[in-house]
Amino acid sequence: LYVHNILSQSDALMCAYKIDTKEVITDTLDSAEFVNIVVKPLRARVRPFNIRISTAFIRDLKDRVQRPIVVLPTVQFRSLTERFVEVFKEQVALNPSVTEIAAGDGGDNCLACLQARPDVKLVKYCLDVDAVTGAPLPASECCQPCACRPLWCVECLATWFASRQQHYERDSWLSKKTTCPMCRALFCVRDVCYLENRTRTDAEAPSLQQES
Repeated sequence: LYVHNILSQSDALMCAYKIDTKEVITDTLDSAEFVNIVVKPLRARVRPFNIRISTAFIRDLKDRVQRPIVVLPTVQFRSLTERFVEVFKEQVALNPSVTEIAAGDGGDNCLACLQARPDVKLVKYCLDVDAVTGAPLPASECCQPCACRPLWCVECLATWFASRQQHYERDSWLSKKTTCPMCRALFCVRDVCYLENRTRTDAEAPSLQQES
């Protein structure tokens, strides 16, 4: 059931008061967040109503309306990369984790931000098959083993991953691949494993049993 609320722009105030985020992991980044806007009529006897729009289209809405949209301080519009980093981290949390001994010495701080400790390592778990047909991928598209010790925090690695993708393919970034910043081994998100010694959540998978 749909309801149409019609109001002249000159008779209304618009206020963005909340952002909703999808809790499921999808490749569609543009639809991951929605902003809730209350439309307050200036005339009496007209009830206010809400509209909900993807954050990807908020700029278009601002360009089309005559009055400015008031944005409350609690409403923070995140960039495409920032939203991708969160989705990337959630997916990595579903992968197996790797023990510190198997990962090797992680060094001091992340080479990119120089603040966080390295907390991920690339371990090949990709099945190297087409996600749609299930057919084996050609050798040039297969993920490769990475021998680098842990050097990056997950947020910086996710940012690197996003920076190597094409913007027009943003709806499928999570299924794409890129190369290790150091050795250039090809990897996908399935190959990114948290270190076992980091602070873990209940959603993370159990550690791998590495044989010596």
